[in-house]
Amino acid sequence: MKKIILLLLIFPLYLSCNKEKQQKHKNNLDTIIVYEYEEDEKIFDPKNKNKRLVFVKTSCSDNEKKAYADIKRGKLKYFFYSNMFTTTMEADEMKERFANSKISIRYAFGSGCIPAENEEEKNCYEKVMNKEVEKRFGIKFIDSIKKIRESVKLKYLKK
Repeated sequence: MKKIILLLLIFPLYLSCNKEKQQKHKNNLDTIIVYEYEEDEKIFDPKNKNKRLVFVKTSCSDNEKKAYADIKRGKLKYFFYSNMFTTTMEADEMKERFANSKISIRYAFGSGCIPAENEEEKNCYEKVMNKEVEKRFGIKFIDSIKKIRESVKLKYLKK
């Protein structure tokens, strides 16, 4: 009889623990962790529209390490810096145009006209990636990407 009473007392506890685990798992699915070098990708991704974004501030050296690790894996990105004239349509078209190339095009948030307090600590991941793309593909390739960007930008500014 004691065993049955003990089981009846423990069983609801077990069920409540299981529900907590399920709720925690559900919350993890609804939460996206965003590191500084991923801001443009995750903020504007339509799949993340109804999810909670948690921004993680990382050091410049951490961002550089991540960039070198991505380069080693063959994951190259070239970053343009967004400004008030950059539209999401422009950014989407640039990403689409280069979707099948060896590099992907991304947009990073620059500091604008007024420099931030720790300007040297900004966009560390992006700077490493851009240098690597320039080294591998050359300045002519970068200039051609910039010309394409300007034509795309003009197309959307005229609308």
